[in-house]
Amino acid sequence: MSDLGFGNMNTTLNSNNSGDEEKQKTKRLLIIIVAVMFILGIVAVALLVLISKGEKPTLAMNIDGVYVSPNEVYYEYDNQTEAWYFSVKGLADKLGYTYNRGGIGQSDESDSNCTIINPNGFEKVVLESNKKEIVKYYISKERTVPSQHFNIEHLIKYDTNSKKILADETAIERAFNCDISYDATTLKLSIQTLEGTLIRAYSETEPTAANNTKDYASDEIRFQNNKALLREVVVVRDLNTGLYGLKRYENGSYIDVLSTKYRNFQFIEGINKFIVQAEDGRWGIISDRGEVDVDLVYTYLFCIDIKQGLYVAGTNTGKQCVVSGASFQSTKKSKIIVPADYENIGVKGNNFNDDMLGSEYILCNALIPVQKNGKWGFYSLDGTRVVDPIYDGVGCPTAQGPVTGGRANIRGCVIIPDINAIVVQENREIPDDRGHMRLINFYGLINYKGEMKLPSDKITAIFSSTENNERTYFCGNDEQQVDVIRFWREHNLGEINYSEKENQTVNSVTNNVNTVDQQNTIDQQNTVEKNIVNSTNDTNTAQPQSIMNQAVPVIQN
Repeated sequence: MSDLGFGNMNTTLNSNNSGDEEKQKTKRLLIIIVAVMFILGIVAVALLVLISKGEKPTLAMNIDGVYVSPNEVYYEYDNQTEAWYFSVKGLADKLGYTYNRGGIGQSDESDSNCTIINPNGFEKVVLESNKKEIVKYYISKERTVPSQHFNIEHLIKYDTNSKKILADETAIERAFNCDISYDATTLKLSIQTLEGTLIRAYSETEPTAANNTKDYASDEIRFQNNKALLREVVVVRDLNTGLYGLKRYENGSYIDVLSTKYRNFQFIEGINKFIVQAEDGRWGIISDRGEVDVDLVYTYLFCIDIKQGLYVAGTNTGKQCVVSGASFQSTKKSKIIVPADYENIGVKGNNFNDDMLGSEYILCNALIPVQKNGKWGFYSLDGTRVVDPIYDGVGCPTAQGPVTGGRANIRGCVIIPDINAIVVQENREIPDDRGHMRLINFYGLINYKGEMKLPSDKITAIFSSTENNERTYFCGNDEQQVDVIRFWREHNLGEINYSEKENQTVNSVTNNVNTVDQQNTIDQQNTVEKNIVNSTNDTNTAQPQSIMNQAVPVIQN
């Protein structure tokens, strides 16, 4: 039988079927590709929408290795600042801190400000909304470290709806003495606290680390020195001699900084320096790099101004002096600011309840009060003697009796911050109705330059009164009182509230006392009205007559 061609025909059909299958595969692949691209497009659009709304995936947070849910500690992402914010109260409750509404002033009960107190009670931290700083007040029996201001990266926020105070990472690290690490790819954040993680970690890696209670004379010193761990500096102790030294953690190992030959160490947070005591009992200042800041020659020493690097020191003669060390503003060698001629520096020994005092050693950010032979004078922060020791006291104790005019919440007064004025005391013998002489304490006001502005001829009290969260300052006697700030302004006695003009804190930290910028002062010559008399002060500055005789608002009893 002849071949009719069916064999070739089958071959052709198979070839056509194979081509159709290839086309179908290609078509299916294109459909899959288009579908994937469509899905990716939807995801991209969704991400763009999330970003435009400032939304971020949930942050996974743990504290000392333990997961913390958003229900325990509230947190949120701020798209504008590109920073995570955390509830201060939430963290305080979680870490055992005491949380109080309001700032440091007793009359401040604002929800937008708060104070937190460390569980050991050695430190109070103030956080105020709309500020880029926090303030640490050291609740100290050792009297070695003043309060400090720390700059933070972003403004502290207050949510009016939830009444939450929210702070960023830089504020949280400083306020709670912790270390925060963050993985941006996994959105995992870890908070390591001193007591919960860091002390144990350093003790395990460095056996000589002096971080336990038994290593120190007090828990307070232990607490201060532990904070050096946050700067990767470790105080070490020789168990045989009981003496201290210093090591720094660098490149995975510990490097000796100071050998173990010191009797005492205390860390000054913010400027990374240590108050140290040598084997012979003498005190000085050494940096965390081992440089001598203030020679170890003093019988005692404590810091009164972080920014300027000022310290009150005791000498062999029993007198006090003020020395200046290298601060973060300067690397100059230490020098004497106030010579060792004074039995007292600062008003710490006086009986005041002035909650606005801030520093006992530097008043109105400018003057150091000194006492010699029972009389008080003032030095500037650069070591210039501004006022000789001529006053019988500095500050007015709590006023009582008719002089207060029946006002509420009376407090004594050392300074009036709103007008940069300092209260000084002059004692005089005055005859009574029977002709007998009796000693009366009179009070006047000097400005931050040491110039007498309100003479003390008839003023027997200067005090503050707080009502409805508003503080008012008064001066006067049992017969009448005058609103001090109103009088000061009406008679143009000097600039008002210098604190608004203070320079920004330097290198993230400064003491609550700042140097007065002399270039910003207002020329006060010819500002006093016609009724003037010469001051009894040696500055010979023109003064208004007794304010009791001035035509100003007076409240009669």
